[in-house]
Amino acid sequence: NVTTFQGNKGNHALWEGHDMTWGREKSDDWLDTWSQRLPWTDGIHNISLDKSPSYQDIAIFPEVPELAKRLLPNAKIVITVCNPSERLFSEFHHYMDKNEENFRDHFISHGVEPFETFADFVNALFLGRQHPVCQNDNEFCQNVKNGYLKKGEYAPHVRAWQKEYGEENVLVVNMNDDQTTTVKKFLNLVGTDILPPAEYPWEELEDFDAAYQNKAYEGRSSAYTSFPLEMKLLEEYYSTYNEDLAELLGEYFPLEWNVEL
Repeated sequence: NVTTFQGNKGNHALWEGHDMTWGREKSDDWLDTWSQRLPWTDGIHNISLDKSPSYQDIAIFPEVPELAKRLLPNAKIVITVCNPSERLFSEFHHYMDKNEENFRDHFISHGVEPFETFADFVNALFLGRQHPVCQNDNEFCQNVKNGYLKKGEYAPHVRAWQKEYGEENVLVVNMNDDQTTTVKKFLNLVGTDILPPAEYPWEELEDFDAAYQNKAYEGRSSAYTSFPLEMKLLEEYYSTYNEDLAELLGEYFPLEWNVEL
């Protein structure tokens, strides 16, 4: 899932250029196709952006920050984070809504009964050898944990990007911040000489909404009502990582994610 953006200095606005969903297997020249759809960029008069949640999956793709620095040495890095327990709940529902067949087949192919509920999914991540996910295949067990649970261990991921680009070029954004706060932080990151705050179309922020909303469930925070025991279990797991992130950033908001503790 590749999304590209361009910021144009002429009107000091950021707009979405393309949102393409296609896999490498669907095209022999997928990289050329992607590169042709990226807007021309000189880094001064206009800015191109690319986003992917996979850039944050250091447990799965540990080489990404180093490769990014080699290919894009002057890039600015923006990492958006939310309550990691809610993040896992959201990811589960996205898979069940948009990619359920592949999600279920992934476990069936390893002799594991697919999950029917979020509670089953969380129990599989924590029960260890008491659960079929980890009973007979240690490599599969670790892959599952890397693919889902470790994505919420934000601090190690942030450090990996800071190591390559420096703290001053890595912005961590709280997804619960209001849009004005987020835009101000972003403008400070890219440089007010490129996108002057006084000329930014602040009034247009009121018309912005989430690019994608999964209507199949009631949102991330509904997990605390539907699965309170599982959310508490997740919070106990993530609490030390939340504290680590708060200390790393010098920010309080990661501590607010320990809702039930």
